[in-house]
Amino acid sequence: MYETLITKKGQELLAKALSTNTQVALKEIRFSDYAGSINENMNVLASIKHTQDITSNMQDTNNANTIVIETLIPANIGGFYIETLGVYTTKGELFALAKINSTYKPLLSENLATDLHIKLYLQVGNASNVVLNIDESVVLASREYVNAELLLIKDEFKKSQGLQDNKISALENNKAEKLQVFTRDEINIKLNTKADKTTTYTKAEVDKSQETQNAKSLIETLNLKTMIDNLKLEVTNLKNAMDMHLGGGLA
Repeated sequence: MYETLITKKGQELLAKALSTNTQVALKEIRFSDYAGSINENMNVLASIKHTQDITSNMQDTNNANTIVIETLIPANIGGFYIETLGVYTTKGELFALAKINSTYKPLLSENLATDLHIKLYLQVGNASNVVLNIDESVVLASREYVNAELLLIKDEFKKSQGLQDNKISALENNKAEKLQVFTRDEINIKLNTKADKTTTYTKAEVDKSQETQNAKSLIETLNLKTMIDNLKLEVTNLKNAMDMHLGGGLA
């Protein structure tokens, strides 16, 4: 971009806004392939190829009397050359003009599609007398704007994450304060107290108990063997008695 100017109409609007403490509302930028020179007496820009709503305007950080106006032509719009830009008010008045290097805006079908970001710097005397009027439903954001917003979101996330971490730490500290802590001596006392409630046997007592159990098992085994022997004896006696009875009958 190499030339920008405020038209006579734009200057009149600014003067009126300054004297009446009002504002000039800018709405859109019109793109033209008009290749001729521009001057402040122009009221109309010929050969308009595309009209795009302004996406943002702001005061230049380096110059209080300069406003920065931005817009974006999306990738799906194109197929024309751009030579001249016209900045228009909400009432369709030509407020400013700009000449740029001849630029071709391609279409998607031409395999050269790209967004075209436009940024204009206008000297307006008092930046507070110029406002932006946009249609929220058709606002397009530049990559620079999106990246800046993403950085802000990341910063906010980091801050919130930091607050969350601090909150978790506070909760953990609060929980730790509520935990009952014992010294080593206190733990030993508790262990000894528990041990006092538990029956403890010496090795000799355990061995004696085992011997007792073995003796009981041996007695039970001997008793069982005696019962079996007695049964065998009864069976033998019964068999002998039957043999004698049968033998006497046959004789």
